[in-house]
Amino acid sequence: MSFGFRYESEMTDLATAASPWWWLGSREHDFVAAEIVGPDAVADLVAIRFDQRRLAAREAEGIGPITDALALRALQACRDRVASTQELAKECHVTPSGMRRALAVALEAHALVRHGRGHYRCHPAWGPIGARLVAAELKLDNWRAAFEQARAYLRWANASWIVLARTPPAEATLQAERDGLGLAVLGANGKIKRLTRPRAVRRPRSSWAALWTSEQALARAVNAGYSAARPVPPVIAGPAMRASAGAGSLRSA
Repeated sequence: MSFGFRYESEMTDLATAASPWWWLGSREHDFVAAEIVGPDAVADLVAIRFDQRRLAAREAEGIGPITDALALRALQACRDRVASTQELAKECHVTPSGMRRALAVALEAHALVRHGRGHYRCHPAWGPIGARLVAAELKLDNWRAAFEQARAYLRWANASWIVLARTPPAEATLQAERDGLGLAVLGANGKIKRLTRPRAVRRPRSSWAALWTSEQALARAVNAGYSAARPVPPVIAGPAMRASAGAGSLRSA
């Protein structure tokens, strides 16, 4: 059954406005970001709840989001110790010149502190800020491809959804139940139908991937004006999505 979408991009705003429905958390999420890059696939939407205490501490020290993957690995490596450029390069399996570039990114964001020439330590106020992440993959009807991507998100997300524009065969529902994935059908008329609920994961398999995707979501939130002191409504997915767009028009079916 088709609900009138011609392109997957047309689903983004409605799926974002429906985020309170697919979040399924005991506490409300803070932000929805679009096109978040993971180690294996790009998630169409990611809803996130921030660790507000840690975020406020970072903001107080002027520490900004860091979306550079190598810079984040360096910060993790020197979070509890002072390390040299060469030590960090060896630990992260990159050249010293590559590591210096990543360290410059972390320094610019005020997440890194110099300890003498060529030695660094993570700023004590820096730390992971993603308390919970839920990913959603949007597809018109190619549910098999959507499943492959949604499974990849479980490396770093606490739950993963497949949101289709057309009703899939019964086989898809059975597969979603086996894989612990959420499966839903979204219509251009504002109706949304849940076929399966996702199985929540308390701790994602890859803490580093969760860190990287959280920082990307934070960067999008900051660009939209979000902060621990000035939170915004949690239905924003990028520059084209207004906080109030369509939020009242969605109905469960």
